[in-house]
Amino acid sequence: MRDLKEIVSILEKNYKKINLRRINSWMNKSGEHYKLLACIVKHIKPKIIIELGSGKEAFSSTVIANYCNGDQIIYSFDIIHNLAHLNKENLIYSTDDIVENIDKYQYILLNAEFIFIDTEHTGDQETQIMRSLFPLLRKNTLLMFDDIHLNQAMKNFWNGLDKHFYLDKQDITPLGHWSGTGVALKK
Repeated sequence: MRDLKEIVSILEKNYKKINLRRINSWMNKSGEHYKLLACIVKHIKPKIIIELGSGKEAFSSTVIANYCNGDQIIYSFDIIHNLAHLNKENLIYSTDDIVENIDKYQYILLNAEFIFIDTEHTGDQETQIMRSLFPLLRKNTLLMFDDIHLNQAMKNFWNGLDKHFYLDKQDITPLGHWSGTGVALKK
């Protein structure tokens, strides 16, 4: 079982080796989190991945899907179905609100190894997601949060995360998004 320090060390070691030019050249620039997502998928190798908030262009889903091998499955949740351009057998898309439909998705939550949360950035929404999902997550589930320094509400959410939930966390903004990227591991 890996701890958070070991995971971050693997990411730091392999981050610069990731080249996203084959997908989209601008994704390779620093200040974005796409290389980090690819690095997690390729080097940490989670089998079940959940993405909350794929965004209107679905860039994160595109990166994750392109770096997954055949035995990794991605469950992507967003309010708009925007993944029609991604025809991947291992990508399952839903417009369901996972919090409101938690019973329906309990199985994947119990087995998820990596969850990427990039939602509304209100702090309250992220807290609600964590309160709903966290009890179902197994030990050592890796979580990644986007935009942890975007606004005061997100800063408050990030700063209070380990006070409200039993996890280790680390700010890895230099490897992620200019507005803050954090990773956490459920204890």
